[in-house]
Formats: sequence, structure tokens, C-alpha cells
Amino acid sequence: MDEAFRGFLEQLRQAGELVDFHQPIDIRHIATLVDQSDKALFFHKVIGYGMPVVSGLIRTRERTTMAMGATEFPEIEEQLRKGLANPIPPERVVTDRFETQTAC
Repeated sequence: MDEAFRGFLEQLRQAGELVDFHQPIDIRHIATLVDQSDKALFFHKVIGYGMPVVSGLIRTRERTTMAMGATEFPEIEEQLRKGLANPIPPERVVTDRFETQTAC
């Protein structure tokens, strides 16, 4: 999933649909910036946090279509039907920090 997500971010970048913020930003400002933007936003340095924040990824039909690997928006419905008919069982993931269950 990690490589697929990075590939999706790069696809958004190439399409001019992702704005990268490399300067430190206070987390309290992120929601406002996302709300005011027509692009997806990638905050690389969030003050006080050790991980980046990405938001607004599927706020448009075009970005949703890209995220689902579809060429047209109606294809998403068929992909969702296939997914519901063939669910993937959850997988237990253990890390040195915590244990969680994911459906990925």
C-alpha cells in the first residue's frame, strides 16, 4: 500500500492537483488551508508531530477517479461492487510501537 500511495501522490503532483508545503506549519492552520484550497495538500513538516499530513485527496471527481485507478467516475461503482462481493479479510499488523488491525 505504501508504494501505491506514493505513486498516487506523484500522479497528483504530475497532474497539478497536489501542493507540497515544505515549511513548518502549525496543525491548527491545516483545516483552514485545506478548506480554502482547490488542490490536495501535503504538509511535510507539521510542528510538534513526527509525520506529515496529506489532505483533500478525493475532494473532486477527478482526484477520486485517479485514486481508484479508474479512467471515468462511473467505473468506481463497479470497483466498489467487486470489493463488496469479495472482501479482503483483516490482517493483524504488529509494530514495535503498537498493535492494530487493518483491512489493507
